[in-house]
Amino acid sequence: MTKNYEIIIYDGICVLCNYFIRFILKKDKKAHFKATNLQSDFTKKKYPEILSVDSVAVILENGKILQKSKAVYYILQKVKVLLLIRVLIYVF
Repeated sequence: MTKNYEIIIYDGICVLCNYFIRFILKKDKKAHFKATNLQSDFTKKKYPEILSVDSVAVILENGKILQKSKAVYYILQKVKVLLLIRVLIYVF
């Protein structure tokens, strides 16, 4: 059985990251994502290579890892939020 969600890993200490995750999970009506923070035991045990990232990462269903702006762009695209922000992130 395959999982039907992807995992967002974010910096649990960062206020902006916490706000972003709450915003995304509220908008994620189709439950594409589950979230955990970098400081969690889950992240430390399953994905120790991500611990060097100090922002956000997404573990895709196929195991690929997106980090930083690519992760944010992917998340916004998946939950269909704020086209203008997605374009700005992609351009910069």
